[in-house]
Amino acid sequence: MNRVEDERIKFYLKHETQIEEWYAIKKDASAFTTQFYKSLLYSLERPAAELEGDVESFYSPGEGWPRVGLRRQAWRQHESTPEIAMQWLKRGTTLATEGGLWCGVHLKYGTSLSLDSKPAGFPKSEAGLPAYAYVEGPRSEYWRGENLKDYRKALIERLLSAWRELSPLVDKAVGHKV
Repeated sequence: MNRVEDERIKFYLKHETQIEEWYAIKKDASAFTTQFYKSLLYSLERPAAELEGDVESFYSPGEGWPRVGLRRQAWRQHESTPEIAMQWLKRGTTLATEGGLWCGVHLKYGTSLSLDSKPAGFPKSEAGLPAYAYVEGPRSEYWRGENLKDYRKALIERLLSAWRELSPLVDKAVGHKV
């Protein structure tokens, strides 16, 4: 064997040092992604204060899946402690990864909550997530200038829309009267 036939392997061997340098940046990019999503908390404080009831914004570091969102303080007394949240994979760089960010109802691990219905905008469900949907990533060239500003605005609106659609269903499921 005196020759490399596979073009992919040739490319890797030719650029190995640079590829390894780029790969090492992923950890920093993941940390940036988490800081960006975590910063949504501050953008949610005012809208949360304006919502009816005892609504608070929150950030939870989670076990590999951090989340930011809204919840009623009264919901925290329910065994499932429901939240309406946006959640992402901490070790990922989910700003542009399809399926890496979702929004919907999040429950405490190992619990369940039965919603009367699921709005069309939140068609998916699985254990601990009775109603959710994936969130579309930012438009092209989101890393340039202040392009994340529009993405932030879209994410806040998505969370507020989720609140409007899902909080009445959660209220009913936990027996909370607003």
